Amino acid sequence: MLRKGIPSDFEALYEIYMDPSVNPYLSFEIMPPQEFKPIFDELTQENDLYIYEIERKIAATCIIKKLTRRCQHVALLGTLATHPHLHGKGIGTKFMQDIIRILKKEGFKRLELSFEADNLIGEKFYHKLGFKLEGTLKNWFKRAHDTHYVDEHIMALLLD
Repeated sequence: MLRKGIPSDFEALYEIYMDPSVNPYLSFEIMPPQEFKPIFDELTQENDLYIYEIERKIAATCIIKKLTRRCQHVALLGTLATHPHLHGKGIGTKFMQDIIRILKKEGFKRLELSFEADNLIGEKFYHKLGFKLEGTLKNWFKRAHDTHYVDEHIMALLLD
């Protein structure tokens, strides 16, 4: 089941986002719950947080920002994460297929995302869904524990 995120999702999402296998590819570091709470509150208040449930448990999540004015046909995908115990089971693919279907139905023509160049699993996943590489931002991303910067790839899927 696909639904919007709500305040009571905090603990389940915190568990997913702070998992060491998931967190390196998100836009924030591992942090205690009290530091993450304001970030989570912002996501739920902006109504951009999507949840994918299986048997009433959160299996995956992402943020979809819907642009406005001249770019009102564009949606941005961010912070896509699947529960680490469900990796490799097709959950992320099903979740993304549902997101894409809904965005098409809503009239969106383009879905964009960015991901770290060292996220080879993510790159393969997005290519499998039909996303095309459109560019690279050099030295864009730096994790707190790294001494080097990582390039960021930009991909898009045309929804026509």
